[in-house]
Amino acid sequence: QGNVGRVDRETGSARFVKPTHPDGENLRFNWNAAINFSPFNEETIYFGSQYVHKSTDRGESWSIISPDLTTNDTTKQMQHESGGLTMDATGAENHTTILAIEPSPLEENVIWVGTDDGNIQVTTDGGESWTNTAGNLKDIPEGSYVAQVKASRFNEGEAVAVINNYRRGDWTPYVVHTTNYGKKWTNIVEGKGLEGYALSFVQDLVEPNLMFVGTEFGLYFTIDGGDSWTRWTNGYPTVSTYDMVMHPREHDLVIGTFGRSFWVLDDIRPLRELAAEGLDELEKPIKAFDSPDAYLANWRQAMGTRFAADAMYSGDNRPRGAMITFSVNKELSKKSDKADTPAASSRSWGRRGSDEEQVKVAIFDEAGQNIRNFELTPEHNGINRMQWGLDRKGMQRPSRRAARPNMPEPRGGSVLPGTYKIVMSYAGSKDSTMVTVHYDPRIEITMEALEATAALEDEAAMLGAELAEAVSSLVTAEGILKVNKGLMDADPRSAEELKEVRDAHKATSEELEAIFAMIFGSNDDDRQGIVRNPEVTVMSRLYGAGRYLGNDIDGPGDTEQNLLRLAKEAVAEAMETIDGFLAEDWPAYETAINEANLSPFKSLTGEDN
Repeated sequence: QGNVGRVDRETGSARFVKPTHPDGENLRFNWNAAINFSPFNEETIYFGSQYVHKSTDRGESWSIISPDLTTNDTTKQMQHESGGLTMDATGAENHTTILAIEPSPLEENVIWVGTDDGNIQVTTDGGESWTNTAGNLKDIPEGSYVAQVKASRFNEGEAVAVINNYRRGDWTPYVVHTTNYGKKWTNIVEGKGLEGYALSFVQDLVEPNLMFVGTEFGLYFTIDGGDSWTRWTNGYPTVSTYDMVMHPREHDLVIGTFGRSFWVLDDIRPLRELAAEGLDELEKPIKAFDSPDAYLANWRQAMGTRFAADAMYSGDNRPRGAMITFSVNKELSKKSDKADTPAASSRSWGRRGSDEEQVKVAIFDEAGQNIRNFELTPEHNGINRMQWGLDRKGMQRPSRRAARPNMPEPRGGSVLPGTYKIVMSYAGSKDSTMVTVHYDPRIEITMEALEATAALEDEAAMLGAELAEAVSSLVTAEGILKVNKGLMDADPRSAEELKEVRDAHKATSEELEAIFAMIFGSNDDDRQGIVRNPEVTVMSRLYGAGRYLGNDIDGPGDTEQNLLRLAKEAVAEAMETIDGFLAEDWPAYETAINEANLSPFKSLTGEDN
């Protein structure tokens, strides 16, 4: 019914600003009445009934700048007589109304208007005169619904109108284009494979050949100005795609749907590049596209419910870290596989599947230092996307488990703000892109504080790596103890005959377990539930300082320095204990095992040897 208001987002106060007619004439407003803002004056608003209403003071006052731009067919204005026994006139039945108002971003006095009864009107003099271009539409049923009109950002006189006629059983998509103020319209989607009636359109803000169309059944895009269209299927549902806008800063496509909420397609600039350069870019073995800036963002849990329960909806957040978009040509990879020599084909790093080769990623800082390396398997032939977590290469951490062969490079602490080069290798070719990393812009923090935090993290990591190397010797010793236990159990001699070596084995095993308990904590707690053990271990000391650095904006202080000191003392004590075990206890154990001359051949017949 045309009800519209202005809200102060700071105070929450609202002002009712619905236009009225100066002579009291009845105004017809669509359920989705057209509203738009002037690209040249932020306080100028346009609002649509059967007329175009203009306000230059944010809705405080209105003037009418057009005649009735609809067909004004009175036979379609009898909604108040609908409903049968019970009146049913909510405003959704209003007809012969304005649906779209689109001021040109290039020409201040050019305004386009679309109506729900088939008219596409345009003024070139700010509303003094209007031209109805509906008569120039070819092969489009008269009286169709002009859902949107989009004025070009690139050329004067150019616009695209989205028209649908499904209310009369016609599901043909109509997206018409003009370059001469509506003197000629061309349906740019006719016969090009689009399914479902058209609902929305948007053109890229930078590359005119990149366009998107939303239909009742999904999203389509073109990179050649509308000559061919492709359906977008990656992560987007078959859904009524009602409206779209290009985010001018993030280069994201933001979509409003009917029934499936809002969707954001992050960073469409790779499509922009393909529209500018052509599909030949995808023929390269690997192509790295420009990357958006990345942020070392601080995250917090939303207020309210901590865990989502049954029937609670949670939308997806944009993945953390740096978004890297690249394309691969798997056909070239397969050809190179066939040409590989046996020696070249034996490389294990590049194989996951018969013909697939992994993409190797190397990251360099501004000084040219290699700060991170990892590998990934491309999901698709063509465009792929990955996230770099903004982490540096790390150091090995202490573990009770033996290291697996070909372990990936461990992750370290966060990088510092700066610009980083991403080098990607695939099928014998390389390409690169740059990523600029910023700290969270909501937080004031100095580079000195960030560098001090990184230095403390590195110092703790080096302590951990030193301990990890020593612990790996203990893990090897534990494996030998298990082998020897099996030999003792298989030895055909009696328990009395093996008592000395079994006692040595038990003592050594207990000593080793005690060292592990000192470092990692005890393993003999079989209670169920959440157990927060109060015992202090070397590992709790080692990573104690890090818990205080996560959201610290001043760099390490007395608390962190003291915790690092305690970690150094704990690691030094552990290293001394490990060295003593390896220098004294273990050689004695080795001697006992060697002197026992264990045999794995227990009698299988039950008879003594």
